[in-house]
Amino acid sequence: MKIALKSVPFFMLSIFILASCSSQERGEEMAKNKNKSYASPEEAANKGKSDLLEVLGTNMDIDLRIDPAKLKEAQLGKLVSYAELDFAKLLMTDSLATLSEIAAGEKSMIAPYVAEGQVVTIIEVGKTSDGWSVTALANSDITNGLNQTGFVGAGEAKTVLYEVPNLNIFIYSITEDAKEQYYLNFEEFTLKQRVELSAFYPLMRKRAIDFEKKFGDRIKSEKLVK
Repeated sequence: MKIALKSVPFFMLSIFILASCSSQERGEEMAKNKNKSYASPEEAANKGKSDLLEVLGTNMDIDLRIDPAKLKEAQLGKLVSYAELDFAKLLMTDSLATLSEIAAGEKSMIAPYVAEGQVVTIIEVGKTSDGWSVTALANSDITNGLNQTGFVGAGEAKTVLYEVPNLNIFIYSITEDAKEQYYLNFEEFTLKQRVELSAFYPLMRKRAIDFEKKFGDRIKSEKLVK
């Protein structure tokens, strides 16, 4: 029986490789590469794709919900910035023009691999002191989100994926003609419709305030908040 996984942090990939590779030497080589840096995010992403294809070709008892044949043919699409919102700023800010005003900074980049107009999977890459490295593979939630929002056809428009800490909300933004619009699964909103910030931000902030009132002191005492 295969175990279904939505995504694989890259450090876990080495464990799967060592457990499944027919060549122990090859498995150890790939495991050592998990901390290697590359000159560009695109180069790191392509290395991640190569490693993922090799893992998918092994006899492993995991299911990443990826068609290896489609992934092999898929081409790297436009990278999407992945940023986390500053939860404290969210609590304190009652209005704003764009979510970038309360972003904590870029967390990583999402590299989508596209075949026949659909994202097959994604590779997450992060900035290091001397380049870029692979941080995670095959996030099915983000893959589905990119397909539902139509980010593949965004052209040269700026695209960002915002993560809201503590609330498990992911917001896809696209900036065209200097105007940022959003897609999210939250309350009555779905990823298939563009939403103005003014429509969902007050509801999201209220959810954040409610969370803080209910769990804030306990989380701070347990030092679970970043």
